[in-house]
Amino acid sequence: NNPWKAFVDGDENAISADAKAGAELFFTAANQGGAGCVACHSGDSFSDEQFHVIGFPQSGPGKGDGATGDEDFGRGRETANTNDRYRFRTPTLLNVEMTAPYTHAGSFDSLEEVVRHYINPQASADNYFNSSAWCNLLQFSSVANCTNLFSNAQANTQNALNKLNQDRQAGTSRLPNIRLNNTQVAQVVEFLKALTDPCT
Repeated sequence: NNPWKAFVDGDENAISADAKAGAELFFTAANQGGAGCVACHSGDSFSDEQFHVIGFPQSGPGKGDGATGDEDFGRGRETANTNDRYRFRTPTLLNVEMTAPYTHAGSFDSLEEVVRHYINPQASADNYFNSSAWCNLLQFSSVANCTNLFSNAQANTQNALNKLNQDRQAGTSRLPNIRLNNTQVAQVVEFLKALTDPCT
């Protein structure tokens, strides 16, 4: 029971013009000028229920994987298949506005940050660690000496980004190279907000 569902059911005034523009970007393939989100965020729950490498920043201690014992191999932890490393299940987007922090490690506080990550995962991760953004997250804000606490987090994130690039080169990644300007990022975020049930 959300504005997007009402729009799909015929109420053309249920969502804003920006949300409509965001929906068009969401459902249009990247090679056709869109964001291509629907490649993974599909179906009634906006999830293909599959596992993908996105290269989101790792914040915190990981799950005990890797040579340093502080990586999170994601699906690879469960399957022991090296090709599954750093793959995480596509989450539903229903009520996503209400479920911050975002990503498997809770790395981002806002939907805008998440959308921007998809545009340039490497730059997003570099900025995340260069600005010590993760130490400002609510769950780490009171931790003394936060920037030195998880010293391998940036290297572990780079391993995931390297896997993303490997998958892209092999043609197995479903994460397209997308180009969105600031207005379009805001429009995609408005569409995501239109997936929020008013009861939340």
